[in-house]
Amino acid sequence: MHPLEQLRAVARAGRADPVGLALDAADALEALAREPRALLLACRRLLDAQPGCGPLWWLCAEIIAAPDPAAAARRATAALVEDPTADELAGALPAGGVVAAAVGPTIVDALARRPDLEAVLVGDPLALRAGLRRIAQGPRGGAHATGATPTDARRATERATCAIVEAEAAGPAGVLVAPAAAALADAAGAAVPLWAVC
Repeated sequence: MHPLEQLRAVARAGRADPVGLALDAADALEALAREPRALLLACRRLLDAQPGCGPLWWLCAEIIAAPDPAAAARRATAALVEDPTADELAGALPAGGVVAAAVGPTIVDALARRPDLEAVLVGDPLALRAGLRRIAQGPRGGAHATGATPTDARRATERATCAIVEAEAAGPAGVLVAPAAAALADAAGAAVPLWAVC
């Protein structure tokens, strides 16, 4: 696929996996690295189209500020692929607990590593199916997981020992999350500890 067409696909992707969007964009931006004006314009248009995608902002900043944009794109890709957040989250979750979690790739990967947990995933039906399937295909079967729509978020937190949302972007003032994650955070309130995965 031509780099500009790949960038158009990233721009039109909607609320897709933020890390996946950044990885797709990195490949295309690396191909534009020898054309500084085109690279700057491409980054600007990507961020206009995906203003809530934190990894994409980081990627564009890394590439634009680097003396060698192509090498910066490769380093950013490696950092995104080798991100240990899912492993760290899997290790931090309380043993035998019940987790209410918004569907997000890092959270799903962590739950796939924890067959001792019960989990209720909150999200849209299509994301729920994909997330539940990925959890079940974990190394040892993954967590025992069921699904709930955002309107059922309160039910998801009834027995939960913690609630987990995945940040699309994070900063000192707070985190930006998808609507399903916001519904889960509201449902958790002060009764259930809320974790934000960044």
